[in-house]
Amino acid sequence: MRYGITRKVSIYGLENHEADEVIATPGDNLQATLWSSKDLGGMPSEAKGVLETYAWAYFAMKRQGLLGKYGIQGEPTVDGLMDMADKVTLYFEEVPEDSLPLAGAKPKTK
Repeated sequence: MRYGITRKVSIYGLENHEADEVIATPGDNLQATLWSSKDLGGMPSEAKGVLETYAWAYFAMKRQGLLGKYGIQGEPTVDGLMDMADKVTLYFEEVPEDSLPLAGAKPKTK
């Protein structure tokens, strides 16, 4: 089974010096993409890409109840995500094929 857009996100708080890891799901990515399509309009592609990445992490952190721990408040906005970028650094890793214990995962063939 291939998980495609599932990512492990390592989060490090630049202000509180705390660290966490979360799984950013395809659902988190979908929310970030929908947010981006209505809020980022004619922004340069480089800036848009960074904000979309932070939006993906935002929705993953929100789902895990971690926003408050890192001083992130409110719904995502351009200014809010820029503030988030000042508070946390992110490292995204691709999730290797067949590494998540999802129910119904296709068993490995021998």
